[in-house]
Amino acid sequence: MKGRHLLLVAVAGAVTAGAAILLPAGHPPATAPASSPAPATAADRPGEEAEADGIREGGAPPGGEGRETTPETRFALIPAGTFVMGSPPGRPFSNRDERPVHAVALTRPFYLGVHEVTQGQWVEVMGFNPSREVDLRAPVDSVNYAEVMAFLASLNRQVGDGRYRLPTEAEWEYAARGGTDTDYFFGSDPEGIDRYAWHKGNSGGATHPVGQLAPNRFGLYDIIGNVYEWLADHYDEFYYEVSPLEDPSGPVDESGIRSVRGCSFDIEYHNCRSADRGSLVAHEKRPNQGFRIAYTAE
Repeated sequence: MKGRHLLLVAVAGAVTAGAAILLPAGHPPATAPASSPAPATAADRPGEEAEADGIREGGAPPGGEGRETTPETRFALIPAGTFVMGSPPGRPFSNRDERPVHAVALTRPFYLGVHEVTQGQWVEVMGFNPSREVDLRAPVDSVNYAEVMAFLASLNRQVGDGRYRLPTEAEWEYAARGGTDTDYFFGSDPEGIDRYAWHKGNSGGATHPVGQLAPNRFGLYDIIGNVYEWLADHYDEFYYEVSPLEDPSGPVDESGIRSVRGCSFDIEYHNCRSADRGSLVAHEKRPNQGFRIAYTAE
């Protein structure tokens, strides 16, 4: 079956917030906890990779070539909670569109892919590889917004519950921060960013297989660096001035400009800040642009 690595696999028992898990195929996921973990401090270290029994099948996915097959898809449970979104004036590299800083409440938990969607996973679902350099372990790139929507629609047809989607911009920043309020999820000093992100200074000008560097506190790999990630929201530079304080889903906009987050292998390190916002015209395809999937919790 196409998309076998992306279909959710059954797991029994309770789950812990931030733990990487495999979700049920064609069934509702386990109920998420009602409260979020205690906020991390700047001194906190990102969590180690949570253990989960995955499904790994040998050989390359049908229709693609590469050095190795894609890894199994795993999801982290992101709890409901409140965080401070944006960056105040005066912070290094802070931009106008990151203000005003405001508190946001996410009232529902959700699941987020531990890794960016890989080329191998894309090929299994879509039957072709659009990426600039072929490596089935690396994130898919050079896909526009409509193609990503087609990918998600295919997954939802297979599972039948319509809950695969892109994260919102607020969900992305909340998950990326992992309970921190510093410039980067590992602190406000960019020293040491090479441990967490592929960026212009360490990537060698190319994407890398997912999961090679350290994750954040929620166990998310490459949440900064490697490729930018498409989000569900339209982009508006001034949206924070009118954004709802609960579950914001982005502006109503017919411009065709979409929000992207996360920085990429060919971008300077300071664009990997948790609050840094990006935008891209929906029809554009770039070799530094990919995505990560979310799954709506019941």
